[in-house]
Amino acid sequence: MNRISNLFLAMAAMALLLVGCSRGPANALTIQEACKTLKPDATESVPADQWPDAIAQLHPSSVKVEGDIVWIFLSQEIGKAATGYVYVPENDPLPTAQQIQLTKTGAPDLHGFVQQP
Repeated sequence: MNRISNLFLAMAAMALLLVGCSRGPANALTIQEACKTLKPDATESVPADQWPDAIAQLHPSSVKVEGDIVWIFLSQEIGKAATGYVYVPENDPLPTAQQIQLTKTGAPDLHGFVQQP
């Protein structure tokens, strides 16, 4: 009986971990709205002093705008996977490169991403 209880607890913990990982930040909708305020004409990194508060509070390593798409890099090191969030407006296609994995955040146009090196 004890073995079954331990197995059940382990499975429950794993399920909670998976559910927690599939969700984005609690303020995903706020971050999504902040992304809309960044200028689409920027093609380089957006300077930190121009980040809206909702984005700055994530402490990103960089923020880049490519057309209407906003990339918020939380970690980005040469030779390692980059992680963060990507804002893609409703009618734009999602990034589809093989090395990019997207996850849902709770906001329709904001996705978590992992980009393999």
